[in-house]
Amino acid sequence: GRKTASMTRAKRTAPSPSCCPRPLELKLRKLECAWQKMISSARVLAMSDTVRDPGSWRRYADSHRGVALKFDCRESEPLTDARQVSYSNVRPTLTTVREQVKDLVGLTRSQTGGTMQDKLLMKSRADAGEREWRVLRVSDADGFASSEDPATWYLDEGFQADDLRSVYFGSNITAEDQAEITALANERYSPIVFYRTVLAAETYEMEFERI
Repeated sequence: GRKTASMTRAKRTAPSPSCCPRPLELKLRKLECAWQKMISSARVLAMSDTVRDPGSWRRYADSHRGVALKFDCRESEPLTDARQVSYSNVRPTLTTVREQVKDLVGLTRSQTGGTMQDKLLMKSRADAGEREWRVLRVSDADGFASSEDPATWYLDEGFQADDLRSVYFGSNITAEDQAEITALANERYSPIVFYRTVLAAETYEMEFERI
């Protein structure tokens, strides 16, 4: 026989809380989106104001097989834009409950890009020995390539040849690497002062011998 379809009017029901996000949830989602957008368009140049931290040599200089470069940061960009990192046992968050409430009732405004950038200047107190400084670059447009692979998210920053003042060779650097770097530095950035790092015999400190 002939098939027929019957239709009935759907009952109108109140939307569940999960279907209609509350104002606070919408603000949080918007904040999270803004954070992700800023991260994808931000580039960070990390430096230190000391060469005497053994942890930095292990972590960033291939377990003392690399080098440390000393720059004069007083005149040339981007080094003059460096900002000091703060260290804390409290992990940074996008926003606190108190800030959310104040924003919701209009006592304060949502976080701006500047306050978000400040969170890129925070690290764990366990890393305080690094004495880190950072230069932040954030593109408002699509000035930085943001491919799916974060490993490709980098930006080359130039510096003046006379900004490079010294080269510190790690205690485990190979003779070949030291010779190659010395020749390159003398060719392009002279005059350069070279130091070799040695581990102190009776302490957990490092000493630097001028070459």
